Amino acid sequence: MSRGWRIALAVGALIGIAGPAHAHELACERALGDERVRELWRYPASLEVVAEVINVHPTEASVLQSFEDARVDFTFALPLPIGVGVTVTDRKSSTVESYEGCLAAAAADGRVDHHIDESFTVLWAFGQAQCTTRITCCSASVEGRCGTAPTTEERGTP
Repeated sequence: MSRGWRIALAVGALIGIAGPAHAHELACERALGDERVRELWRYPASLEVVAEVINVHPTEASVLQSFEDARVDFTFALPLPIGVGVTVTDRKSSTVESYEGCLAAAAADGRVDHHIDESFTVLWAFGQAQCTTRITCCSASVEGRCGTAPTTEERGTP
């Protein structure tokens, strides 16, 4: 047998062995209570931040290998096997103390706006999924100031 055929057979055998593992798949949800988008008008504002990891593979368990969330310290025990159709959930409390604190958190992504955009990423052996939420900083003391770029006065810069 020629060397080329042996290589092709070896590659085919590896694909056959590893093939079913590629089918495992997870999805995620990140919410602020039961919403993905929330406007804050009163401060301090208490939030319940919810992260869910769902096994969406139709016949096999999947394993959550790692996860990332820059703002919330979720506590999923890793590696975490998740059965078919099963959802695992973690909830954390968070407080936005003031409108100014909300704007500071919104600016942390490098864009000066009224939005705190947060993401939760789940990773498994052969893929990843990402889900997001958005908090919009609003001010009752400034008529109509919700969701638009903050003024120079609101940013505290000349």
